[in-house]
Amino acid sequence: MAKISVLVSANLKDRLGRGRFSVEASDPLAALERMSSDPEYGPSFSEEVYAPGKPLKPYCIFMINGQVVDSKRLRQAKLSDGDVLHILAPVGGG
Repeated sequence: MAKISVLVSANLKDRLGRGRFSVEASDPLAALERMSSDPEYGPSFSEEVYAPGKPLKPYCIFMINGQVVDSKRLRQAKLSDGDVLHILAPVGGG
């Protein structure tokens, strides 16, 4: 497993109370699963990232070290120590 940083922004950052987390995971999907299982911020994280039934919300954008990764390929993307997973959950309104 790799020790990575998870960066969140917009509503997600506001709901979780901070924008950077340290997580150990072998792939980005495992990192998301670890974040969602945390007793402190997991429920809020899950509400923003997962749709009912646990698929990822289609409008979330995931980047590894600045490169966009298709949400359907998160399990195949491998992580290394020091990698940065950035989660962008766009905000709407008008």
